[in-house]
Formats: sequence, structure tokens, C-alpha cells
Amino acid sequence: MTQSFLCPDDDLVVAQPLPLVGVPVGKTALSKGQKRFNRLIADIQAQRLMLAQWHDFHEVFQGRMASEFVPLQDRLHEKRVSMAKLFDQALAHPSLSKRQRAKIQDILQNLLADLVQESDDLELVALHDKHSEMTLKELHEHERGLAQAMASQLFGIEVDIQEAQTPQEMVQEIQQKLHEQIQAEREDAQQKNATRKKSAKTLAAEAQREKAAQVATQSLREVYRKLVSELHPDRELDTTRRDEKTALMKRVNQAYEAADLLALLELQLEIEQIDAQALAGLSEERVQHFNAVLTNQLKQLQEEVHHFTQPLVGMVKGWGRKGLSVASAKLAMDNELKELKRALKAVQRDLECFQDIKQLKASLRHYEIAQQDEDLDWDMLDYVLMDELRKT
Repeated sequence: MTQSFLCPDDDLVVAQPLPLVGVPVGKTALSKGQKRFNRLIADIQAQRLMLAQWHDFHEVFQGRMASEFVPLQDRLHEKRVSMAKLFDQALAHPSLSKRQRAKIQDILQNLLADLVQESDDLELVALHDKHSEMTLKELHEHERGLAQAMASQLFGIEVDIQEAQTPQEMVQEIQQKLHEQIQAEREDAQQKNATRKKSAKTLAAEAQREKAAQVATQSLREVYRKLVSELHPDRELDTTRRDEKTALMKRVNQAYEAADLLALLELQLEIEQIDAQALAGLSEERVQHFNAVLTNQLKQLQEEVHHFTQPLVGMVKGWGRKGLSVASAKLAMDNELKELKRALKAVQRDLECFQDIKQLKASLRHYEIAQQDEDLDWDMLDYVLMDELRKT
């Protein structure tokens, strides 16, 4: 299962699904296959609703990024640049003690290190180089050397990191090389296994799986053909009914192309080609074939949901007991906006306050210069390894 950390939102209004597909519980207990059939149907319907919610959220997210996040981030960047220039000017003030000057220098170096990551503005780069022991170019060369050494020593891979790459891009380069190495090792192992003489038991199991896949596909095709035989518009004389069948056939073809067995079964129920009792009367063998198709369908839906949610995992901290959901993602967006607004208000207040050198000096009283780690962010590089191991 791809998405164990996701949960649907209880408070979202969703479209009502088509008639529920499932084997009804009667006097006779359901078989193991029938229970799995019902469970797969329920899981697929839940994933459908979740996917629809994430589709809607994605549009909201893109819109709010453009209309709210980006303007706030741009304004915050501008204010922080102004702050850097103010500190640069303050360093020349004659009333500063050596200790105060060192503190401002430390604050300014940290601020500029962040700002040059956000923008390649030449004025910022010049200001960075003025106050740093290493120029930005020298710093990038140092980081490239560290990244290459780490990749070689820890992961056993050689990477060609280009001059213009940022630390984040270096990490991505290492991650890509590591992924390629893991894939190559996996393919090599598969080739070695393929060259080994397979036992009669293994060959029989492979043949059985292949046959099961073919039969499952055939079962899907049979449902499709039954729908086509009843809904083909060319066989309908009534004009109104022909238009209705044309629309239904479009849905049938879309469902078949997507191997969406549930949608095909729902269409059969919708046109009353089958009913709940017909599903209850399916042979255990046919139920198993349907379950194979539904299992693949569920996996595809989970992968689609994963595509929408994976970029948000880092943003949504503290998912809560229910897991990552549209509601928690919306809350994270709101909180992020609040943080941006608070940061913008704080930097504006400090800009006004620090115009007065006395207030700037007073604010330095409790500031402590932290021990600096000159190496590349190893936590980020550790993440590379852990992320690749999770994929294996």
C-alpha cells in the first residue's frame, strides 16, 4: 500500500457515488473472496473520494500560492534585503564595541547566506562576499567538494557536480546517482536470478500467475462486451435514447481503457443489467478474477493520490492522529501564511527600530553567536540515503 499516512476528510462535502457495488450480506455467510471483493470496492470508493478532494485542493493550492504566498514572500525578501543593508551601514558606526560589531557581523552573515539562496542579485552577492570569509563562488566550490567526497565515501558513487548547482541541486544529483546505482544492482540481481535454472515449482507458479492475469483481463473484457451489446447507439432507433446511449458508451469506453472494473459494474447496475443478487451469484472463481482487477485498480488510485500528496508531506507538520488529509494541508497553508505575515510584521518593526543605533545595540544584549558548522548540511544528505532506502 502506498498511502498508509493518508486519511479522508470527514468534514468535506463530496458528490454522492453511483449505486453501491457489493455482495449483499444474506442468510448465507460471505465467502473469503466475497468479503475481499466488498472490501476492495469500499477501499476504491474511498480512494476515489480522496483523489477528488486532492484534485480540488491542488487548484486551491496553486491559486493561493500565486495570489498570497508569492507576494508575501517577495515582500519579506525585500524587507530582509533592506535589513541587510541597514546592518552593513550600522557596522561603520563609531559607538559600537568590538563585541557588538562581531554580533552584527554574525547576524548579517547568516542573513546574507539565506538571501543569496533566494536570489542571484549581483548587489546581494557583492554584499555577501564583503562580509564573509569565503566568497559565494568559493563557498560553492567548497560545498561541491564536500558533496562529492560524501557521495564517494558514504554511498560509493561518483558524481559530477557542476559549478552553478545549489546545495539542494547537489543533493538531487546525489539522490539521482544513488537511485541509478540501486536500480542497476536490482537489475543485475534480477538477471542473475533469470539465468539460474528455475525449479518446476517456480515455473508452475509463474505460469499460474500469468494465467490468472490473462483470465482477470478476460473477465474485465466480458463485462465490457455485455455493456456494449446493450448500449451501442447504432442499434437504437429512437433519437433521444440514442443520445443517451452515446453518452453512456463514452463512459463505458473510458472505464474500460482505464481498466476501471468498478465503474463498469456501476454502469451495469445503473442500467439494471445486473443487480445485487447477480453479484451474490457469481462463482468463487469469477470473484477471484474480479478481485485481481480491483486490486490493481486500487493500487493505481493510491499512486495517483500519492502524486498529489508527496510534495505536501514536508509542508504539513504534525499530521495529527488521523494522518495527512486535505483538512490538515489547508490548515498548514493557513499557518504558513500566518507565519509569513508575522515575519513580515516583525522585520518591518525591526527595520524601524534599528534606525536608532541605541535600540540596535540594546537588542544585541542577549544575542549569542552560535558555533558555526562550515560543512554542508549533512542532515539533508542523510535524507537522501533514507529516501532511496524507502523506495527499495
